[in-house]
Amino acid sequence: MPTLPGSSGNDPMLFYTLSAVGLILGLLVVFGALMFRTRPRYNKVCGAMIVAFSLPSVIMGGGFIIGFILGIIGGKSTYSRKP
Repeated sequence: MPTLPGSSGNDPMLFYTLSAVGLILGLLVVFGALMFRTRPRYNKVCGAMIVAFSLPSVIMGGGFIIGFILGIIGGKSTYSRKP
């Protein structure tokens, strides 16, 4: 069972927890994008939501950094778009 380096006793629960948090944050980014598609007048809220939920992916290592970069670019363009 793969675990994170430095975890005490090779406990896989830390790996499962970080994986679950990463999936939840990814789903929240997708939710922000879908919310923007259905309600474009809330572009500032949706853009801030996308950026806010993309930032923790750097700490968690999710998306292999490209997910972080695309999330920031997408959130910024959503935030600056005119309704």
